[in-house]
Amino acid sequence: MPSLRHVVIVGAGRAGASAAAALRAEGFDGSIRLVGDESLPPYERPPLSKAVLAGTAAAGAQQVLAPDFYREQHVELLLGQAASAVDLSARCVELAGGARLSYDHLILATGARARRLPPDLDPERRALALRDAADATRLAAALASPRCRHVIVVGGGVIGLEVAAAARAAGRAVTVVEAGPRIMGRVLPAALAPLLKQEHERHGVRILEAVHPRRLTVREAATSTVDADVAPVRLDLGDGSAIVGDLVVAGIGAVPQTALAQAAGLHCDDGILVDEFGATSDPAVSAVGDAARFLHPTFGRALRVESWQHAQRHAAAVARHIAGQREPGQREPYVDVPWMWSEQFGLELQAAGLLDDGDESVVRTSADGSVTTVFALRGGALRGVAALGPDGKIGRDVRVAQLMMERGVKVAAAALADPDVRMKSLMSSAPPAAPNRDAVA
Repeated sequence: MPSLRHVVIVGAGRAGASAAAALRAEGFDGSIRLVGDESLPPYERPPLSKAVLAGTAAAGAQQVLAPDFYREQHVELLLGQAASAVDLSARCVELAGGARLSYDHLILATGARARRLPPDLDPERRALALRDAADATRLAAALASPRCRHVIVVGGGVIGLEVAAAARAAGRAVTVVEAGPRIMGRVLPAALAPLLKQEHERHGVRILEAVHPRRLTVREAATSTVDADVAPVRLDLGDGSAIVGDLVVAGIGAVPQTALAQAAGLHCDDGILVDEFGATSDPAVSAVGDAARFLHPTFGRALRVESWQHAQRHAAAVARHIAGQREPGQREPYVDVPWMWSEQFGLELQAAGLLDDGDESVVRTSADGSVTTVFALRGGALRGVAALGPDGKIGRDVRVAQLMMERGVKVAAAALADPDVRMKSLMSSAPPAAPNRDAVA
């Protein structure tokens, strides 16, 4: 295989930084250029919807890697410079300023962008989003404005509900509008969603489910440029009712950043399509993190995962393949089970695997009633888990369930449902599941 001397990474988030770190850890001593369109070095995103909105941290202050890493490991940071094109035949990345970067291998870690409300619903683009440091800084300032009394959140997913919790902590009235039949429909099973809804309502959040927003209009222009995002607005709903507030936040998911890959001719479909080793339709290009839709051997289907853990681990695994230059028969596929985490009003939520991949559902409630866990099984093998409970009380069991999925062990449903049976004992005593012969077909 040809020797690699020059690697370019487009996307200076957790995935891009993790890829650079893994390349160096694997012994790659060629040049690494890390390109990012933001001016900040790679930073942690989870605090944006938590500590930053609470006013206890500055956006971008928590970096993914130590500030000295890039200098000490000879990684060239090209920040505030968006990549505008990729020439696959010439193996070159063109930056918006005109510079051209040649590569032997390109890693696309372009992430995802916040989905915006459609123009017919929000013609004046009043709704704020939350995806990056600039978004978080802007939203935190709006929440802190004394003129912000009522926050309307469109979307009852993870970001929408974390924003709702932050707004209530700031003393604002909050209404969440969810078009689906229940909040957190993509993450939480039906047994858990009502519990989270009750907790929000107990803290004063008004939640409307199965209601579609129809049109957002500004009732009165902002009177100051200092809090220009805060102004009386009206959100008309599909059921004929309306909500009046002072700030609107859209938390309706994210869209993978595939424009660069598509324009270059790489195969894309709800993400940049890659195999279980991170390779795109061009062998000299890999894609990692939120932007990549990868083939998962355990579940036998293509997945696109949005989480900081996946961004880190996927990027590191793919970078190890690139640096090691292993022949196909010597490579190990990426098998990490998808995982996500959220914290709202002191409750912790974690989910791993695929809850829609089972033929049997099992509910476990802790002896004191504080923790509820839902498991999805298929043929006796654990395929998904979601748990809701006080902060610090669910992480260990979810991690054990994640390991059971990675190892393909089988477990009895009755044992899973019994709160007196320790999860760790189930992993050590359960037999392995039969291999999925079609997983990488």
